[in-house]
Amino acid sequence: MSRRLPTESFESLITYPEPVSPPNLISAKTAIEYGLIKPNFITGIIDGNTIQMVVDGEEIEIRLYGIDAPEKKQAYGQQATMALESLTDGREIWIKIIDTDEYGRKIAVIFADNDCINQEMIKSGYAWVYPEYCKITSCNKWREYEAQARVAERGLWADAAATPPWEYQHE
Repeated sequence: MSRRLPTESFESLITYPEPVSPPNLISAKTAIEYGLIKPNFITGIIDGNTIQMVVDGEEIEIRLYGIDAPEKKQAYGQQATMALESLTDGREIWIKIIDTDEYGRKIAVIFADNDCINQEMIKSGYAWVYPEYCKITSCNKWREYEAQARVAERGLWADAAATPPWEYQHE
């Protein structure tokens, strides 16, 4: 039996209280009506915030909305890539495409089973909330999760001098 997604709006899909156990569930058909897409399969994890997947026979690159993970050559870059792979491996994936960036990547929120992967990357300490691009209401909660990960020194927060990728790229 496959898992179903909450009936609430896209925004509430991201902000469901822990643990995610929504009382009202919807079918895959209704999920598609909400704009959620079920990819055929994942073909690769590029880095801690980018996934390649096949959707309707076409390979597309997905950039996770509202977060930024360390670059591959940056401290914790490889760990962030492995964390994203671990969070998605073997799970039922749904995506909500928000936009397309200047590189042609789809910007999306990704769900694995009922978990919001964007949020889980922040909670695990392998991504920052991307302040320039994270604009939905859920970003406020994501900032709280980032602060909790920092205090607990999870993931990249074990390094007190962790540098966000948007600063690292300009060094």
